[in-house]
Amino acid sequence: MTDSRRYPPKFVFFGLLCALVLLATCTSKPKEQKNVRRYPIEGKVIAVDAPKKEITLQHKEIPGYMKGMTMPFRVQDDWVFNVARAGDELHGTLAVGADRAYITDISINQNAATAAASSTSKAHLPMSAKRCPTSRLWIRMGRRVHLHQFRASPYC
Repeated sequence: MTDSRRYPPKFVFFGLLCALVLLATCTSKPKEQKNVRRYPIEGKVIAVDAPKKEITLQHKEIPGYMKGMTMPFRVQDDWVFNVARAGDELHGTLAVGADRAYITDISINQNAATAAASSTSKAHLPMSAKRCPTSRLWIRMGRRVHLHQFRASPYC
């Protein structure tokens, strides 16, 4: 027979408390710099440099910080480098600390030329005057439906 020892409740409670404290300290976010000032920023993307994690931006005036000019900015979000192209409009927040500045909370509005260049979709949409193939369908109520009835509609 095996000896089944029970642990006193205070040892179980102490063990769970230690595990929770350890888990909380391991999953904490890295501390952000203190005294970080934030400014809204918007402008036109001039160049994208993914290896340096920089975007050159022709930005508008940043009220209370600097006049409009063209300069590179560091970007923390990696997804931006897959989406942003020269000519796109960028909106975000410029975070300025004691030793570094970077752009966060980014949204990008692609212009038509860059959106077409970055699109990977090869969908074919038929012209509105194109006739659908002639076929008959039976719907649940026993009525016949012809596909040509749906001409110039998104169902064709």
